[in-house]
Amino acid sequence: MSLEDLGTFKRGKSKHRPRNDSKLFENGIYPLVQTGEIKEANLYLNKHSINYNEFGLVQSKLWTKNTLCITIAANIAETAILNYPMCFPDSIVGFNSHSNKSDVRFVYYIFEYVKRSIQNAASGSIQDNINIDFLTKLKFKIPQLESQFKIAKILSDLDAKIELNNQINEELEAMAKLIYGYWFVQFDFPDENGKPYKTSGGKMVWSEELKREIPEGWEVKELSEIANITMGQSPPGESYNEEKIGTVFYQGCTDFGKRFPTIRKYTTQPTRFARMSDILLSVRAPVGTMNIAKEECCIGRGLAALNSKDNCIPYLFGVMSNLKQIFDRRNTDGTTFGAITKDDLYSIKVIYPPKELINQFDRIVGPMFNQQNTNEFQNIELAELRDWLLPMLMNGQVTVVDSKEQLKENEVVKETRAEKPKNDTYSKIQLLYTTIWANRELDVKQGEMATAKDVYLLDRIYGIPTGFQFKQHNWGSFDPEEKKLLNTKQYFHKPKFPNSKAFYLDLKDGGKLLDKVPAELKDQISSGIQEMNTKVFNRYFGTQKAEKKELFATVLKCIEDRKSLDLAVIREEMANWKIKQDGKESTKAEKFSEADTKEALEVIVREKWFERVMR
Repeated sequence: MSLEDLGTFKRGKSKHRPRNDSKLFENGIYPLVQTGEIKEANLYLNKHSINYNEFGLVQSKLWTKNTLCITIAANIAETAILNYPMCFPDSIVGFNSHSNKSDVRFVYYIFEYVKRSIQNAASGSIQDNINIDFLTKLKFKIPQLESQFKIAKILSDLDAKIELNNQINEELEAMAKLIYGYWFVQFDFPDENGKPYKTSGGKMVWSEELKREIPEGWEVKELSEIANITMGQSPPGESYNEEKIGTVFYQGCTDFGKRFPTIRKYTTQPTRFARMSDILLSVRAPVGTMNIAKEECCIGRGLAALNSKDNCIPYLFGVMSNLKQIFDRRNTDGTTFGAITKDDLYSIKVIYPPKELINQFDRIVGPMFNQQNTNEFQNIELAELRDWLLPMLMNGQVTVVDSKEQLKENEVVKETRAEKPKNDTYSKIQLLYTTIWANRELDVKQGEMATAKDVYLLDRIYGIPTGFQFKQHNWGSFDPEEKKLLNTKQYFHKPKFPNSKAFYLDLKDGGKLLDKVPAELKDQISSGIQEMNTKVFNRYFGTQKAEKKELFATVLKCIEDRKSLDLAVIREEMANWKIKQDGKESTKAEKFSEADTKEALEVIVREKWFERVMR
């Protein structure tokens, strides 16, 4: 059966020339995918970098979600499935499956199975390319639709786990960069009181070497003073092989992956070595690109290997990432770095903080760095399993049942034993009442707003099942209907006279509510409230006022909704969050300044309380 029997193939559109004309992109909102992004994707295409505007859309076409993209020029036969509508140029072909004949995921794996053959068939021209006629005439033995679903399910489950690990690693990387930026670029590392150093008035001194102010007591050193650096040297060409004879060899960043390089070549005459866990740095264009060595290896002249003299690779990785941003900015300005010499690399001036601060950074970021390595190693194993199964599933050597059994042997199934929270009104009132009781035990008296924040934070930070639905609603994160429970007459007394204040009833309720709360739940809430009040609001903010709790819960809710730790993204979400302030329409961004938001974000990142809401 030919592929054209399974669905329709159509070439992408990009009629306007030149293709990079700014008129196509100014104020653009329609996603545009490039061939390189398809190559980088794993099964589903979940992100893009540029957008067409209305003018751009007219000369192109918006393809629907679940369209299979196939590159036919430059990066030949790379494939990915759109996870949301996007435009793409004529260097990409779109495939839409007939729902009664094919599963688009199965067709994706067909292309993965024959990718190398297609690439070999297309090679030889100045710019390798293929066309729609070539694609539609490809013939395969296609199983029934039910079997396609089963095969695609097995392979896509493996790819889904790989993608999840990639997403986790991206968030961990973003978090590490955020902390490094706050501490070592903006100099808002925690002072002796846990406050951001520079923002809190920490003393700064002028550095003549860097032509900028740095914190008092910090030094300026050359890169070679904080890192052991090995410049690569290429072995004789006749020593190279792909038969796994000798030592793993990386010539340059061509072999770089997301975190670890891919092994392609070996050498029988190794020259310069990188140790396992060394930073591999590209010293030829593009200068500054990095990977981590996952084994002892030989490095060629396109690379340098670095390890930390302070035994803190995460900190050194942050230093080098920051230097890469400098290289990238210079490239943007037109000063392209074709290479960086040994003398230039060794003599780069870097800020050097006190050793204790480096150790503190390592204690926080080190586990994230190690988790990234673990996730990437797991991805290598998952990809090997997928690639081992793929040809055997496609040619019938392994049946779907056999494959499922194979996978089950490698799965660890964890059952959640925690009882689901009851969603009835009485149980929710019990939980609210217990939250108030836990605060009173610490001599904290508060109203409905602070109580609402506590319940949200107990649920999202400590995983205490509350049964509440959390949505952006005015000053809180409660469903509008559930918010009414905060004013229930069962424990809240509304004022009857002008200028009188609302208050909570005496918590000695004769056993109506509090005494019926399960002891385990009371303990969980009590310990959570105690930690929040002492560890968060007293320590970092010096107060337990409701507005600080509102700020903290607001930032966390924006992280949850946007799945981002980027301050600009969070501020954008806060600007869209409508509230009523003193009877006037306002937004969270107007109520809380960027500095306030940044302070709360730093605490959330430092304490790793974003992890649950980012899942």
